Amino acid sequence: MRVKYLPNLGIEIHSEKILWNESRQNVRVKLKQIHKDDDKEFDNSEFFDGDKSFNIIQKRDIYKDFENEKNLFFFNYNVENELSEIEFHTGIELTIENTKIEIGEDINRAIEKLEYLYFENDEGNYFFNELKLNIANDEYMGGDGNSLSYIYITKDELESE
Repeated sequence: MRVKYLPNLGIEIHSEKILWNESRQNVRVKLKQIHKDDDKEFDNSEFFDGDKSFNIIQKRDIYKDFENEKNLFFFNYNVENELSEIEFHTGIELTIENTKIEIGEDINRAIEKLEYLYFENDEGNYFFNELKLNIANDEYMGGDGNSLSYIYITKDELESE
């Protein structure tokens, strides 16, 4: 599936623009697809004397085989249900300006094509701060090899681990 990334704005899928901070409901309507809700709250209060303010709230929709193509991606939302992050796992060709990178290609080739400053946060995990983009290879994601297997984009600044 082809996706156009519009840094600091959002993405475009099949001529449909999906913008950062857009409501979850609007995104769902635009994509016209069946998704899986994957909202969870991770309780960390036992580590902080019962303080639930340290809990992690995950709000995301999982899309699989969008438009009958083999792909997997997640739309992540903040606590107000506004789009804040997107994760691509399989079947994606991402265009940034005039550059295309694709899940499955050699990650070194993808890095060369991007021509932006980056740093390697961990072996096989690369941050492109100017683009608010993170890419990782198979090995970093728990598999074998050096193919691009994960693309993460965000409306916010990237934070290293």
